Amino acid sequence: MSLCYSYIMTNNLFPCGSCPIENITGVWRFQRPALHNNKTSSLPGHLLHYIIDGSYTVRIGSKVYYPQKGNTLYYYGGEEVIWEGNDSEVDFYSVGFTGTGIPVLSPDERIINTAAGTNEKWDNLWDISNNVDLNNGALLSYSILLDILASIFWNNKKQIVQTNSKNWQSIENMIRSEGLYHIPVEQLSEKAGLSRSSIYSLCRNEVGSTPNQRLKDIRIEEAKGLLKYSEMRIGEISDYLGYKRIHDFSREFRKESGISGREYRQMVQNQCFNEH
Repeated sequence: MSLCYSYIMTNNLFPCGSCPIENITGVWRFQRPALHNNKTSSLPGHLLHYIIDGSYTVRIGSKVYYPQKGNTLYYYGGEEVIWEGNDSEVDFYSVGFTGTGIPVLSPDERIINTAAGTNEKWDNLWDISNNVDLNNGALLSYSILLDILASIFWNNKKQIVQTNSKNWQSIENMIRSEGLYHIPVEQLSEKAGLSRSSIYSLCRNEVGSTPNQRLKDIRIEEAKGLLKYSEMRIGEISDYLGYKRIHDFSREFRKESGISGREYRQMVQNQCFNEH
């Protein structure tokens, strides 16, 4: 059973971009039956699961995790996710959000043992997200999510990825977290503190592609996730991904996907968000 509520809230609540959360893509509550399994990908940006009850086994990329009641599980940037199974029903909350100022947690530290009172915060976030008539609902949602994030990062200060790590995954984390979807390779080299040839070598060795092709792939991955899981308009997605014109986005999306962004959204819009 999936209790789905999806929306997009653009951050116009804080002056001068002072809030690190740019958008809340959606808030969901899911109940997975025993012996559930599926394969999917996580949302663009950041995604948190808070386990209300039960436990399960999940593979994110090449690593296997065993979240259980009271844990928060962190995902980032359209990762491949395989739910490998659970012996009994699992009940969990989920929230997707974007924010270039939010650090990316290391793959080695994705399960967070949350502090006392966390369950109440998630209950409040879920209740507010379902009350569309509530005054200041967006402000309250941002405030609660910021409180949850503050607790996570305070308790996991040593788990934040350093973007100067000499591997392509850390560079890709930087690209996604800072919204560098059209950055030239020369500028990417400077930001990463590596030579141009090192950037090419890392990308080819780890993902089998050139940096420019991988940047294009990331843009399409992000676009598909936003088209499927958010209510952002095509123009807003184009702007978010750094295209100069919506025509440029539409042309690249059709070339890479075989259909337009609008057609892709229509293809997936009847699916209930029961994959995350």
